[in-house]
Amino acid sequence: MKNTRATSYIEKKVADLTKLIESISLIELVTPDNLTAERRAWLERAEHDVYTDPLFVYNVPKLVACAHKANRLKNYGRQVLETQKPENAIDEAILKILRRRIDSALLTCEIAEAMLASDNKRIRELLVEKYGRPDVAQVHCAYALSGENLRPESRSESMFAGGERSRLRSVNVSADELRLFCDFALIYYGFEDWHCEQRKDAHRVDVRTRAIKPEHRKRIELPTRGRYNGLEALELVAHEVEYHVRNIANCEQLFTELLGKDSLLLPLVGTLAKADDESLYEGVAKNSDVRISGPDAAPDPCYIIAIDLALQGLPFSNVAAGIINLRDYTRPEGVKVSRKTLEYVWNICYRVFRGYQYRPNFSNEECYAFTKDYAYLSGFNETQRMDPILRDFASLRREDIADLQKAGVILEPAYPYRRVAREIWDRRNSTNCITGAFCGL
Repeated sequence: MKNTRATSYIEKKVADLTKLIESISLIELVTPDNLTAERRAWLERAEHDVYTDPLFVYNVPKLVACAHKANRLKNYGRQVLETQKPENAIDEAILKILRRRIDSALLTCEIAEAMLASDNKRIRELLVEKYGRPDVAQVHCAYALSGENLRPESRSESMFAGGERSRLRSVNVSADELRLFCDFALIYYGFEDWHCEQRKDAHRVDVRTRAIKPEHRKRIELPTRGRYNGLEALELVAHEVEYHVRNIANCEQLFTELLGKDSLLLPLVGTLAKADDESLYEGVAKNSDVRISGPDAAPDPCYIIAIDLALQGLPFSNVAAGIINLRDYTRPEGVKVSRKTLEYVWNICYRVFRGYQYRPNFSNEECYAFTKDYAYLSGFNETQRMDPILRDFASLRREDIADLQKAGVILEPAYPYRRVAREIWDRRNSTNCITGAFCGL
């Protein structure tokens, strides 16, 4: 790919664009500042059979800052793209993917602007454009599955037999031991630029690729407290390291090679390597969960039902009541809904209504749903049918993969799949035990 402007000019514009895109996060925008308080209050009322609509409060300075980034994003994107002259089909595919990343970030800026205007209808339209929405057949299927307390069918091959799963479930793994497992997996795959970090403010295990300091960018965040059974621990290691980290590492290596070591676009490798819709990315990881933990780890059809109810115009309180009736339909009359069920229902409804601007005079025109969980289900279904080699590059979008293949790129993973969860289990059963977590099995 040829450069049409001076090196110093391009380097600055690429750095500006990279920093700007990495600073835009939709999940940060739709996470309420008062989430903990609203959750507690909702659960307290729900224990007395009173289902309410949470009054979520969002971080206005963050929304303003994101909305104001739109013009700079357009300018930086245009300035970078116009400095590049593609010389072949691969160059054209790379620029097409870069445009896609810029457009996706711009869509998030539009969502921020709509949230500031409390325009639920516009937010909903933008979210559906970004993540899609379930069709009638998918909703009917979700109701059929939930009625039988089933999960979507998976064609994933089991990694552990039933007896092994039972034994693993009986093991206790601490937060510190889980970190050791993740450390082992990173070393096992050779991910030298990744590290694990336990944080007091981390509530779950998650992959992070954004940070103020570059050296802190690639990390797996883990809670400092918590206990897991052995099966949960192996599922988390495979989900986060073997799929999320490995997918990102494969895609970063791919774009590094395609661009070449002298390319001025190299700072954008991380941006090119991971799409923010995360459909395939979460889909393959969820299929890994099923291979390790069994059918119950497949996506919950109640998310699709909740999204459909919300898009029909039902508010949080009514969707919650509907999911409780589906989930607890065998509960005898007069028996209270359990706290566990209420927490489950809150989690589903919160994920569907995050970003929603509550208004007392609710109308169907303002119906709203955060449809990202539909994108996850689509990815789960699609990655079962995909050529296995494409699962190594699932941090890309379907269109990205198609563009690269059309340009003649052969997708060979730098880090092939190695069944790390099976490796950890087998080492436990040999003399080379990784940690004491599996002692006594």
